[in-house]
Amino acid sequence: MRGSGLLFGAAVVVAALAASEARAEVLSPWPFTVDEATLRCREPSGAGVGMATVTTPEGREFQLNGTAAARYPRVQPIWAHHPDARMARAGLRVDIGPAINRALRLCLSRGRAASPLVVTRR
Repeated sequence: MRGSGLLFGAAVVVAALAASEARAEVLSPWPFTVDEATLRCREPSGAGVGMATVTTPEGREFQLNGTAAARYPRVQPIWAHHPDARMARAGLRVDIGPAINRALRLCLSRGRAASPLVVTRR
């Protein structure tokens, strides 16, 4: 019996990992300095409004929109600079709009927290 408990526990972990991988989406252009991130909508209104955030694999959570700015730190530490060196020197960064829009789509579920969405560059 003892071995079957370990087997069941391992099956649950594998199923959870498979579910999280199935929910991962490729985001382009990739605006972050980490290879993977989790988008969330905190306190959704149901009208596509809420606190859009991004969380790194290390668990650091940052604001993506103005609604989240009062509660979460600015996204700049993980927001990638433009790949063109001249544009990066001018202070330009990769377009973060698609990440914000995707996080705000999570805000469409009114009154309950939407499931987080794992996004990746590949």
